[in-house]
Amino acid sequence: MISKHLWNAERVKGRVNRERLRAAAWKRDERLEKLAHLRDTQPDLYDRLGSVAHIALGHYEGDKKNAAAHGRNVDERN
Repeated sequence: MISKHLWNAERVKGRVNRERLRAAAWKRDERLEKLAHLRDTQPDLYDRLGSVAHIALGHYEGDKKNAAAHGRNVDERN
């Protein structure tokens, strides 16, 4: 029987590996960068967009943050 601590260690290890894989797979998307700019500059217009755009931007920004945390260059034209 596997101990509780070993089980948790395997889960953490798997999470790190998944995050590392997601960081390696991240690619800059100019459409989503423009959407983020729209959100920051024209929040009223951004709020009128559908929930799919908001969710897509949230996932993109989460992946971008993860890529940066794993040492990827997330600045323009990487």
